[in-house]
Amino acid sequence: MAEWWNLLKKQKDPDLTLPRGKEMVLQAEDKDYERGLLVKLLKNGGYEMAYWYDKHEPYPIEVLVDGKSVKKDAKKVSMKFHPQLKKAMEDTEQIILREIEKEGGALGMKNLRKVVPDEDELKSTLDSMISQGKVFVHEDGDIYTHEPKSQMEKGCGCSHCVGSFAAMDFLEKKLCPAGKAAAKRKFKVYPSAYANGWAVQYCKGKFRGKKKKGKK
Repeated sequence: MAEWWNLLKKQKDPDLTLPRGKEMVLQAEDKDYERGLLVKLLKNGGYEMAYWYDKHEPYPIEVLVDGKSVKKDAKKVSMKFHPQLKKAMEDTEQIILREIEKEGGALGMKNLRKVVPDEDELKSTLDSMISQGKVFVHEDGDIYTHEPKSQMEKGCGCSHCVGSFAAMDFLEKKLCPAGKAAAKRKFKVYPSAYANGWAVQYCKGKFRGKKKKGKK
């Protein structure tokens, strides 16, 4: 332990300082092969790395984490930023979720870039949210807070999925015409479970512009 600590004290100056947002090419000391690493310090503080061989572009290689193989042909490895900066990601998540919910549960990347202009921060946060099931990506690139219907239809076809769509179709057929029309005007994505839920309340007279019918 003492030897390790003494070694750390001697290493006062870093061998290389990584600039943010710029990919750096590191070459191995090897007489037989030209190979090395592509390393990039992301703007959000994380790191992105890839192995290169012969050409300065990602080359497939086995990746081990804590001594365990996680992928045999990985091309790119990402490391999240320091745990002390976790709050920054949580704040960004809240911003993204708030903007998506304001639009009825779906929002395009163009609009998300307006509220989170840092491309690296937006990408890393969305990747984390997608892996946790907090948001979903539609085939057209939009971000949803619920799994898009078109994608679910292409899924497993289990009883849960079939039942969910049957319920949604049934509910949509039962909506009053005014509720459907109001939901289409209000929400960018329609039909959706969120929009249909809102339309149900509209049909019940909860929202402005909908008058309850009097008893005859």
